[in-house]
Amino acid sequence: MKKRKKRLRQLVVALLLLCTIGLPMQNIVLANELSTTEEVITEEVEINEDKTIASEEAEQPTEEGLQEEKEISEESTSAVAENAPSEQPPAEEMIDSKEEVKKSNQPVEAEKTIKKNVKAISPDKISVIFPDAALAEIIRATLGKSSVDDIVTQTELDTITRVSESYRGIADISGMENLTNLGYLYLNNNQISDISPLANLTNLSDLDLYNNPISDISPLANLTNLSDLGLYNNQISDISPLANLTNLSNLDLNNNQISDISPLSNLTNLKDLGLYNNQISDISPLSNLTNLSHLNLNYNQISNISPLANLANLSNLDLDNNQIGDISSLANLTNLKNLYLNNNQISDISSLANLTNLEYLYLNYNQISDISPLSNLTNLRWLGLEDQKISASKVKWNDPLSVTNAIKDNNGNLIAPSSISNQGAYTNPTITWTGLTNTPQTVNYSWSQSVTIGASTTTFNGTFTLPIEKSVQYNVNFDIDGQVTTELVEVGELVTKPQDPNKDGYAFIGWYDTETGGNKWNFSTDTMPPNDMTLYARFNKLGFVTPEIKPSTPGSGGNQPSSNGSGSNTGNITENTKTSAKASQQSKLANLGEQNSMILQGFGLLMVISGIAFFWWRRRKKVHS
Repeated sequence: MKKRKKRLRQLVVALLLLCTIGLPMQNIVLANELSTTEEVITEEVEINEDKTIASEEAEQPTEEGLQEEKEISEESTSAVAENAPSEQPPAEEMIDSKEEVKKSNQPVEAEKTIKKNVKAISPDKISVIFPDAALAEIIRATLGKSSVDDIVTQTELDTITRVSESYRGIADISGMENLTNLGYLYLNNNQISDISPLANLTNLSDLDLYNNPISDISPLANLTNLSDLGLYNNQISDISPLANLTNLSNLDLNNNQISDISPLSNLTNLKDLGLYNNQISDISPLSNLTNLSHLNLNYNQISNISPLANLANLSNLDLDNNQIGDISSLANLTNLKNLYLNNNQISDISSLANLTNLEYLYLNYNQISDISPLSNLTNLRWLGLEDQKISASKVKWNDPLSVTNAIKDNNGNLIAPSSISNQGAYTNPTITWTGLTNTPQTVNYSWSQSVTIGASTTTFNGTFTLPIEKSVQYNVNFDIDGQVTTELVEVGELVTKPQDPNKDGYAFIGWYDTETGGNKWNFSTDTMPPNDMTLYARFNKLGFVTPEIKPSTPGSGGNQPSSNGSGSNTGNITENTKTSAKASQQSKLANLGEQNSMILQGFGLLMVISGIAFFWWRRRKKVHS
C-alpha cells in the first residue's frame, strides 16, 4: 500500500514538471513560426510592389506610336538601344513585363481581366495582334500597310470604325478587342464561333454575324448601343443576353434554334424583328412591342396569334408555315400591307374584311371555302388562293350519299365542282354519290375558278374530301298486337319514332322493349344496340281505376294519358287490364281478411268472459268455506 502511494506521488510530480517545462517551449516555437510568416509576407509584398512599379513603367503608352518610348530605367534604355528599333521594345522584355504584371495581380478577377483586354496595346506586328491570317489581312488593307508583319500602334487601330468582310474564312477574331472605336462590324458567312473579343466594343451600333456557327452570344450582353443586330443562320438557342439591349430597332434571329423569346419582351424600340425558322410556339412576349412594323414568324409552331392583336403599327407580317386556325386577332391591324398566311389551318377569313390597305395577301394551302370576305380589298396587287384542302368530318356510309356544296367565290356565288370522284353527280347545290360499297373509303370533289380582286387576278382552287365509315345496321321491329314493320338503323344512332298507333277502346302509352313489363323506349336518348330488337306497342284500356292503384310518372312504363286526349274525359281514366285483375284479386283478399278478423275478435271476447267467470267462482267458493 505504501509503495502504491509513493508511485502515485512520483507520477504527479513528473506531470507537473512536464507542464512547467513544455508550455514555455511551445510558446517559443509558435513565436518563431509567426515571425517567419511575417517575414515571408513582407518580402512578397515588397517584391510585388517592385514588380508592379516596373510593369507600370514598362507599359506606359508611347506618344504618337513612332516616337521612342520613355526611359523606364537606365538598364532598360541601354537594352532597347542595343537590341531593337527605337519604336519597339525588345520582345523578351515585353514578355517579361507581361509575366510580371500577371504575377503581381494574381488572382485576377473577371472584371479586371476584361478591363485589361481593352488597354492600349504596345506597338506590334499586325499578324501578332490578329492571329487569324484572314483577319490580319483585312486589318492590313484597312490601314494601308504593305505587310501583315508591319508594326501597328493603338493610335492607328483607333482609326478603324468599320470592318465589313464576308466569305473570308475567318475563324478567330482575337485582336478585335483593340478596335475600341469600331461602330460597324459585318463578318457574315465566316467560321466564327467565339465572339468574346467583342465584349467591350461598346461603340458598336451595327453588328452582322450571319451564317456563322455561333451558339453563345453572352459577350453581347453589354453592347447597349447596338441598334442593328443580325444573327441569322447560327446555332443560337439562348437569347437571354439580349434582354438589356433596349436600343435595338432591327433584330434578325432567323434560322436558329430558339424556343423561348421572353428576353425580347422589353425591347420596345424594335421595329423589325425576324424569327423565321425557329422552334417558337408562344409569342406572348411580343404583345408589348407596339413599335414593330415588320415581323417574320415563318416556319415555327405557332397556333395562337392573339398576342399580335394590339400591334397596330405592323405593315408586314409573315406567319407562313405554322399551325394557325383562328386569325380573328388580325381584324384591327389595319396598317397591314403585306400579309403571309400560306400553309396553315385557316378556314374562316372574315377577319380580313376590313384590312383595306392590304396590297399582298397570301392564303395558299389552307382550308378556305368562302372568299367573299375579300371582296372589298380593292388595293390588292397580289393574291394567293391556290390549293385549298378541306376535309369534312367522317360520315356513315349510305346509298345514296349526299353533301351540300359550300364553295363560294368573292361575290358569294357557289362554285360548281370541276371534277367529282366515284362517278358522283352535281345538282346545285348538292353533290351525290350512288352505288358506293359499304366499306371505309373517301370521296372528293375539286373546284377551280379565276377571280379578280383589286388589281390581282388569281385562281381559287382546291379539293373537298369526305371520309366515309362502314355502316353497321340492325333491324328494329315495331310490333302492334302482332302486326310487325321493320326498319334498318345504324348502331349507336337514334331510332326514328313511328306514328302512334290507334286501337278502339284503348289509349296508346308507348313502345316497350318487351311484350310485358320491360322498359319504355325513349326515342330522344336511347340508341340502337348492336343487334336486332323489337319494340312493342302498349295500350291502356279506357275505364276507372280503384283508388289503391297509383298512376306512374311519364316514362316509367305506367299509365299515361292518350295522345288523342281520351284520357281527359270526365269520370274516366285509363286502366291497364292486367292491373284491374290484380286489383280485383286484392279486393277478395281484403274481404277474406275482414272475415278472419271477426272470428278472432269473437274468440277473444269469449276467453275474457270465461276468465272473469272463473275468478268470480273461485272467490265465491273461498267466501263460503
